Amino acid sequence: ELLGMIDTTAVSLTSLTESRKNGLRTVDIIYSFKDITVLSARWCDDHNYVFLDQFTEYAMLSWSYAAGEEPKEEPKNVINELEDLFTDHYCRFTIEVPYEITEADESAAISQDRHTAHWQFPMLSFMRGDTLLIKAKLLNP
Repeated sequence: ELLGMIDTTAVSLTSLTESRKNGLRTVDIIYSFKDITVLSARWCDDHNYVFLDQFTEYAMLSWSYAAGEEPKEEPKNVINELEDLFTDHYCRFTIEVPYEITEADESAAISQDRHTAHWQFPMLSFMRGDTLLIKAKLLNP
């Protein structure tokens, strides 16, 4: 969906792969940016956006995603079944940037070289339409 929201001359879909292991489905979607500053543009609404705010010494990357639908009131037994099915399922988001990631929110895992960060959210949060939020501070080269 990202490609339909921002300048496609600056971003491209690098790969989309799907695999299954031990009954779990993994979908990896990788985008490459020729110009990371295209992320300065906001898209969609208050819940769905990407910002890259540039400052003299650093840049702040903020990403937010929500399904945009009101959560449905499901009967308690359906919710319990969903929780049982998706307890060990996660959405994982990764950014790899040419800048050093100097800070990120507490839910992030930053690589040793500080150029990659990973966030993992429970699939149930994603399915419920909860807002998923990523924030990272990048040192300008």
